[in-house]
Amino acid sequence: MIPNPRSLTKIWFSHRISNLVQTRFKTIVKKPTTNFNTIIIEEHPKKTTILDERRISKLVNRLKNEKYDINGEFRAILVTSEGKILQIKSFDSETLEDTKAVPTKVKTVQEELPKPEEEINHIQSKPETLKPKTGIDPQNIFVRTKSGKLNKSLRYQRRLYEIPNTAYVKKQEIESQISNSNHKGFKFLNYDKLIKVGAGNYEFTNNKNAIEVKLRIQKSVSTTKIPPIKLTRPETLNFENSTNMLALEQIGKSLIDEFFLKWNFTQYYKFIVTIWKFDQFVKRSLKFIKIENKEMFQIFGLHPDKIFIALCYLEDQDYYKVIENITSKFRETFNPPIKPIYNSQILNEKYLNTLDRYLQEQHIPIKSHIFSQVFQPQLLPTFEIKLPSIPKLKNQCFYKYFQLALVAPYSETTITYKDLHFLTQNLDSMGDVILKRYTAEFMIHHSKINPNFRWTMEDIHFLNSNILFNRLSLAYKLHQGLDNEKHERIMTNRITTTNLNIANEYLGDIFERIVGILYLDDYENCRQWIFKVLNTILQNLIVSQDGIEFIDKEKYVKLYQYHLKNYTMY
Repeated sequence: MIPNPRSLTKIWFSHRISNLVQTRFKTIVKKPTTNFNTIIIEEHPKKTTILDERRISKLVNRLKNEKYDINGEFRAILVTSEGKILQIKSFDSETLEDTKAVPTKVKTVQEELPKPEEEINHIQSKPETLKPKTGIDPQNIFVRTKSGKLNKSLRYQRRLYEIPNTAYVKKQEIESQISNSNHKGFKFLNYDKLIKVGAGNYEFTNNKNAIEVKLRIQKSVSTTKIPPIKLTRPETLNFENSTNMLALEQIGKSLIDEFFLKWNFTQYYKFIVTIWKFDQFVKRSLKFIKIENKEMFQIFGLHPDKIFIALCYLEDQDYYKVIENITSKFRETFNPPIKPIYNSQILNEKYLNTLDRYLQEQHIPIKSHIFSQVFQPQLLPTFEIKLPSIPKLKNQCFYKYFQLALVAPYSETTITYKDLHFLTQNLDSMGDVILKRYTAEFMIHHSKINPNFRWTMEDIHFLNSNILFNRLSLAYKLHQGLDNEKHERIMTNRITTTNLNIANEYLGDIFERIVGILYLDDYENCRQWIFKVLNTILQNLIVSQDGIEFIDKEKYVKLYQYHLKNYTMY
């Protein structure tokens, strides 16, 4: 027998159908040890409510995370605020196990309920402007115009993911069969295998419709409106492609991280903490809107700020101004407020005196081969095409920063120099950020000039892995870059006696540091050099199959393991 819905408010759980336990909106959910088999949901008096399987599935998993016990079969009942029963559905909890539960502590179950996906005719509700929360996937929402008429002007869609759940499971099964699984970077799969398991890939679109995108920002984040941008280039018109969406997010995150990192050089904040706080500050306050054929679509499941900034960057728009607007309110929360000012003079005033004192104490000149323009090494001994030489620096004082970058990571010689230790960490982070942006940008650019080239985000992860960066450090002999026996002995001991993962991380950090210095010295010079390095890697690893080309990552891993076994790596 169905309990009387008139006495119910918000959400009721039926304990063995007879005993009801009330959980009010905006209260903390308790964790009973008993079970229940009926869920009764009240319809919002001003919003259309749908009792669909996705909604109930998410609620069931949420309740399971709160340690409720749910019977095998249960019923979900939808009622109006006046108590009228609108819909009754019976469910088997085992059929709803596929939906991934999110183990988060949210104050109310009501807040976690997703919005409807399609209209149900027999449920009547006054149509008003709806503002769905992040993660909701309805198709149509009625919006009231100034004239009072209702137009179907705003639609909602969810982003596509490059690797669906089924493909991810198959990918893990293949990776589990790979030997040396304890070593990072040995599990990369080639493009052809990823496509077979159902992964997506980077593709350009044939859609020739005019598309605009804009960012809706709440006043709590910024009071300045950001104008929409018109997408005109192939690499931006296909922004909805699952792989491109990930690449754009990486580019956008890199630009935001760089913005804070340049300021962080003169402060003592932890960069990772600053970025995390910013992400929390703008969370759920930004909406990404696509305008196509006079229709507006709000896209869920993405990072609106990162995607929009990346699109501005690729369209040669003023992305820096967008970052300033988005971060304005957040920067005011610091004392003193964050001022995004950076130049080489500020950097030198902060560190140069201390750095001069350290270099005189250690006496660590740079060996001549590092900046020799005829020194073009091989990435691996078996590769024919050689790497480009490291470009010379334009700012002479930056050679001192370069000397510091070649010191072994976490060296005891820098223990008493906390400023320099902080500087090397920031240079490491800057290089990592720049490399992530340039690799994504390079892959997009290479797809434009070579229509047969195929790639996934796995390729970008490979190009940003320490098993590649460590080889670049070894190829350019950065581990032997200082003309000092003590420092060379420390470095050699670090990379030959420690765990392989740690050794790769040390060498990768050194490469990231010099990239950071090259970028701060001349960003365009750095970009050209990185693109030449990446192009050399592709030329040595590219493989053709069935009319397409892709990076043979598995070949590199096998050669890498071969040189380790035969002691020809270092």
